[in-house]
Amino acid sequence: MRLAKRLFLVAALCLAPACARGLETNDATKKWDACRLAGNKYLKAGDYPAAAQSFRRALELAEPSVGVSAQDLAGLYSSLASAYTQQGHFAQAGSEFQRALALVEKTKGRNSLEYAVIFANMALLPTDGGSKTEVMRVLDEAIRVNAETAGQRDLAVAQDYLVKLLVGESRYTEAERILVNIQSSAYLHSRTVDPEVKAELLNDFGVLRTYQGRYQQALDWELQSFEVLKTSLGANHSALVVPLSNLATSYAQMGRYDDAERKYEEAIALCAKTFGEEHPTYGATLANYAVLLKRLGRKRESKKMEARAQQILEASDRYNGIGLTVSVADLRGGMK
Repeated sequence: MRLAKRLFLVAALCLAPACARGLETNDATKKWDACRLAGNKYLKAGDYPAAAQSFRRALELAEPSVGVSAQDLAGLYSSLASAYTQQGHFAQAGSEFQRALALVEKTKGRNSLEYAVIFANMALLPTDGGSKTEVMRVLDEAIRVNAETAGQRDLAVAQDYLVKLLVGESRYTEAERILVNIQSSAYLHSRTVDPEVKAELLNDFGVLRTYQGRYQQALDWELQSFEVLKTSLGANHSALVVPLSNLATSYAQMGRYDDAERKYEEAIALCAKTFGEEHPTYGATLANYAVLLKRLGRKRESKKMEARAQQILEASDRYNGIGLTVSVADLRGGMK
């Protein structure tokens, strides 16, 4: 079984969205803007199907007569991709990220943070099987080039993605160096810090400590991340499913099996309520819980849960064409 630890917590993070500029006020413009705003509202609330529907409608309305800029259009594609990502529609998300990336390349260039973050989102989708080396290079260069001019939140988002990729490639020393620098920055401790970005960075520390075998420290960071998200989004938001599963995994690694089982049950119940029982996150959570049940000697329960998890994950793979898609590098090559 896969996914002993998940790196994503919330929707794919984007840079601060640009507001529509210079649009002539007319009925089409008002409808376009209303759909865009509704999509953002649904995305924040965790209603991803409604968010995707609103963004698709906004794209239908984004005709030349409305005066939507390439930058705003790229933001719409990226937002739609985020909604698809959270629904487990990874192949569709990749297509929308690709459209956003092509537009950002034309308007902002490959050294922009916007380009680097969209590129990283594509690379972290399960449908991509290519090397992450080029993605990390692009991120690192964009962070360096824009360090003096970009906003602190935008830099933190880009650094978060770079850390995720470094940890995924087992480059823990480099990842820790970045996280320590972020931890000491004024942004992470300011009143204006974006709670979802903060939660991601705290979780990054937890994931890193897990891979380093420092489980108590991992648990401490994950608890902080969970509380930040819970306070910001509410106790029943879908974004809490993965943190709950991560906490359960950490408890299990520390031998605190009662706590682990309780957190897995909470994660499964919340996932069923918010994502549904066919979502890949539901399957991943069941898979992790099955490992714990096997360790506890409850082999019949474990085997049944493992079979159900495998069924869900294989269905997701078939739906998304995992193993049949081109790499991120190939996608980029097609947009030159």
